[in-house]
Amino acid sequence: MNIKKIINLAIFICLVFFLAIIFKKNFYVNDAEAVGNCGNGICTPQVEDCNSCPQDCGSCPVPTPTTVPPTATPGPVTPTVPPDLIPEPTSSSPTATSAPGSSTETPTVSTTAAPSPTPTPIIPPIIITNLKQKMILKEKVFIIQGRVIPSEFTEIVNAEISIDDGLNWIPLTLNNNNFIYRFSGLEDNNYLILIRALDKADNYGYSERATLVVDNYKPMIGGSTFNLGPLFLNPNSDGRITSIVGNKNNLVVSTQGGVTEAAAVTDEKTFSLKRIGDTNLWQGEIIFNQDGLKNIKIIVKDGIGTTAERELNHIIVHKSGVIINAKNNQIITNARITVFYFDGITNEWVEWDGSSFGQKNPQYSDQSGRYSFFLPAGEYFLKIEAKNYRQVLSSKIVLNKESIISDRIKLEPEPVYLNFLFLPQQITVNPQQAVNDKFLYKTPNNQLADFKIEDLNDKDLSINKDFPKKKIIIFISSWSSETVNQLSVIEKFQQENKKAELVLIGLQDSSSQFDSLLKRGRYDLEGYVSFYGQVAEILNIKTLPEYYFINSDNKISYIYSGLINKETLIKLFNKLK
Repeated sequence: MNIKKIINLAIFICLVFFLAIIFKKNFYVNDAEAVGNCGNGICTPQVEDCNSCPQDCGSCPVPTPTTVPPTATPGPVTPTVPPDLIPEPTSSSPTATSAPGSSTETPTVSTTAAPSPTPTPIIPPIIITNLKQKMILKEKVFIIQGRVIPSEFTEIVNAEISIDDGLNWIPLTLNNNNFIYRFSGLEDNNYLILIRALDKADNYGYSERATLVVDNYKPMIGGSTFNLGPLFLNPNSDGRITSIVGNKNNLVVSTQGGVTEAAAVTDEKTFSLKRIGDTNLWQGEIIFNQDGLKNIKIIVKDGIGTTAERELNHIIVHKSGVIINAKNNQIITNARITVFYFDGITNEWVEWDGSSFGQKNPQYSDQSGRYSFFLPAGEYFLKIEAKNYRQVLSSKIVLNKESIISDRIKLEPEPVYLNFLFLPQQITVNPQQAVNDKFLYKTPNNQLADFKIEDLNDKDLSINKDFPKKKIIIFISSWSSETVNQLSVIEKFQQENKKAELVLIGLQDSSSQFDSLLKRGRYDLEGYVSFYGQVAEILNIKTLPEYYFINSDNKISYIYSGLINKETLIKLFNKLK
């Protein structure tokens, strides 16, 4: 195409564009003139109506007049009296005839409406009892008695009592509106007592709320468990539990004796424990901000202020790892550290679900360059990424047991030029095993102290007098899923070792709870309980489950704390003399 054609085409385009602008302008101008231009024959609703432009919009409709009734002048109300009720004129009240032009007065009769009868109010039932605002009971039987007083216009339908502040109600038997209720076998606790009565008019009457403190035993601290998410933290061979700075360690402690407050005291701070529902279990998250060997002590208080305390396992808190510059050892903040896990089902490497274990994944190094992971058994690798640094990939990490990842990792600065030619930096990670292969305490042949337990029919037994000398004593609790899982191991051991004497004790379980546990799992095992858990103090039981291996001379040979397998159980039993 030559220059001339290009110029002609450009002129043509400009002309078309110019005409379009002119047309658009005229269109809007004409439209603006048409809108609101009265007399053009077009009624534009937005700007014209019948009032402003009747030429285009027509005349407005004439409104239909409405009759407004006259407003009455305020004054006395004169009722209309039927003619047959108007009295006849008498001589004492003659009818006057007015002269022309004068008015005639008509006598006015006023009436007063009879008042409606006021309904008699029905008063809710009144309850009188022997309860006081706060009562302390040191006996196993408590009798409540009282009387329900109904309104004189109705009768009482029923009465009920609650010992949990109205959550659940127990029917009362009334005898001429009197009642007596006997409580027996109440466990140590604080009970909020409330009584209510219902009458035939559907009115409820309530007694004053009363607090009953049952205090037959002093507060008792039982067994405990430490978890990191679903990961059960076993003690080491010296009875210490491993953790890491910043980890959320979930502690659960069982109690008896009417405990109303509980706390875990460490070297760093005091952590409040919360009751789990209506149980005697207390739970809390323990977080350590500094590394080192930590003591942890449980302190509890009951309803009348009696306290008890006991030390649990020591905690070994490991340092966090750190991300630094390989050239100058300076801290690297906000580095992204991701753990990948080999999924044996899909045969793929996937991002590890840290949230299930109370941890973040990926993590970002903090202001001090710190990071850490507490990993269960499995196969892993790490990927570390930071701005202006080469990506880092670790070699495969194979863990047979729970382990801590807290290496000091050095990152190489990213090359200024041709950085795409460089492969990711390779490192080797050295995990620290969090749990030793043995959880075994070798004892100095201490004599087994005697203690009482109950069978599942609540019969008292002596551990030294009613059982053979050579035995394995096992402490578990129905509330701990980890320890309950040991029942299948214990049952298999018993089936293969018929002559082995096992004393399986539910620590701070009731006989009905433990019996239900064994029946529900269909375990062919004989069970016992230590309901109040005095044995936990006698033997200083800290972590559940716990196994005591007793020789025929009634001396303790070994104490094994934590989860056990059948092979280890057989091996230790065969060492008994």
